Amino acid sequence: MESGGEEQARQNGHGGDGGDPAEWKKVAELRAVVEAQDPAAKEENDFMLRRFLRARDHNISKASAMFLKYLAWKRAAKPRGSITEADVRGELVQDKLYVQGFDKTGRPMIYLFGNRHFAAKRDLEEFKRYVVYILDNTCTKYVKRRGRRSLRPWWT
Repeated sequence: MESGGEEQARQNGHGGDGGDPAEWKKVAELRAVVEAQDPAAKEENDFMLRRFLRARDHNISKASAMFLKYLAWKRAAKPRGSITEADVRGELVQDKLYVQGFDKTGRPMIYLFGNRHFAAKRDLEEFKRYVVYILDNTCTKYVKRRGRRSLRPWWT
């Protein structure tokens, strides 16, 4: 007979992913807490919530505080929901970073050319947006490559 946590994990499509049912029950509790405080939390999947829960040793109050700070940062860093090429054109033309292929386990590889990075000649805010732009695009490409398992980000 399945416990309530196992049944909930199976219903949410989390069976066989390495997480135990008690952890998924805590993820559901965390979701209830953060969605009550910020409706934007509904856009994030359970794997993202689990990441924050694990980072705070399964302490729901600490994980929710950290997750809500993340959502606030995300709104500030990507005010329109995403960063476009036009937002980071100054960094793109320098060809500092390349996403080139995948490692043996299928994760995307990002190459940084340090000799093209001039700290004195850059706008720090644009550089931050550029890093977020590269990481978002890399994660998006990787999720598309993984196909059916696209609901689970590569960093979980």
